[in-house]
Amino acid sequence: PHNTHHTIQPLGPSPPLLSRGWVVLEHHVAPLAVASVPRSLSAGEQPLPGAAMIVSTVSFLAAPDRDARPLESFIRYHLMKGFARVLIFVDSAADEAVLSVVRRFPQQRVLHRIRGPSLQEEQKSLCPSYDELSPFAESEVSARQLL
Repeated sequence: PHNTHHTIQPLGPSPPLLSRGWVVLEHHVAPLAVASVPRSLSAGEQPLPGAAMIVSTVSFLAAPDRDARPLESFIRYHLMKGFARVLIFVDSAADEAVLSVVRRFPQQRVLHRIRGPSLQEEQKSLCPSYDELSPFAESEVSARQLL
């Protein structure tokens, strides 16, 4: 098999803020991905991780009984589908149910970051759009995801 490099082109011009954010995101996420290509396997074999990574921001503080079982299912599904890594941004350090779930998985496959002062400092130092997005971070999940 040969390697083919594909570039995703936007349908139209990207706003400067968005394009800078994607460059930063791609730069910091790329080293986390395993450099492999998903392969088809014979029946009964374990799937090999691909080079894709999924990122999600979660909170189960308002869930009935603070039950985070859906998160465990979400993580298992994406790992079995061949994602190399799952990165979970925990929206609150008080969300023990989420922390309990993510800690059950191998750290090299399921990474997590907890919203708080240390993550905010890292984002401030790495994200060129921090000054533009940070005023919205408290109330907008999408702003936190871009940071």
